Amino acid sequence: MLDCIDNNILNTLTQSELSVLQYIDVHSNEVLTMSIQELSEKVFFSTATILRLCKKLNLSGFSELKFTLKNNVSSNNSLKSTAISTKKIVTDLYSEIENTGRLLDTKTLDTIVSYLLSNKKIHLFSYGLTNMAFEYMQRYLLATGRQTILYKTDTLAYKAVNNLTENDVLFLSSSTGSNPSTLKLAKIAKNSNTIIVAITPFTNNPLSKIADINLYTFIKERDFLTLI
Repeated sequence: MLDCIDNNILNTLTQSELSVLQYIDVHSNEVLTMSIQELSEKVFFSTATILRLCKKLNLSGFSELKFTLKNNVSSNNSLKSTAISTKKIVTDLYSEIENTGRLLDTKTLDTIVSYLLSNKKIHLFSYGLTNMAFEYMQRYLLATGRQTILYKTDTLAYKAVNNLTENDVLFLSSSTGSNPSTLKLAKIAKNSNTIIVAITPFTNNPLSKIADINLYTFIKERDFLTLI
């Protein structure tokens, strides 16, 4: 509570009033359940001192002080909860990255690299957040002089995939492995003998069954990923 009070107000408080305020700050949860008489007994100062403190804090009385204190406690608890949640998210993500690394197979990676080094055209398609990784991949490959096409809408992807052949490699990414549009593209490409590389979670998902090569990720399903 002390950090919410203006220094100019703090400078007007007597030593007795500061002592009361410090007690309230340290024992916030307990004070919320006390009457003014009970607080007076705890701090060994009169109820008049407590009321003077309330007035100097621009509060009408002890009841308003408790109301303000309650809001302050709730706010602090919320911040602590957010901090804990953020820490858990970071820990979970770090764990997912580590576990994904364990799923990578050297032979599979060598095969993918051989396609990237070949003369085959590279095509990339994904939805939502997973598309960011493909944007980076496209920029990197283009910088090396590799022809790479990234489709950002399924309409463009549908038109292109109908013209793919065995001389093309189609990379598809889905955080669920079951996105309808991505599955449709995979099925069309499969019929033209296009090589399909799928990046999906380590689950029994439909996209991984269609793909020729699979790169698996270890990821906990989150609500906002279910449509990707």
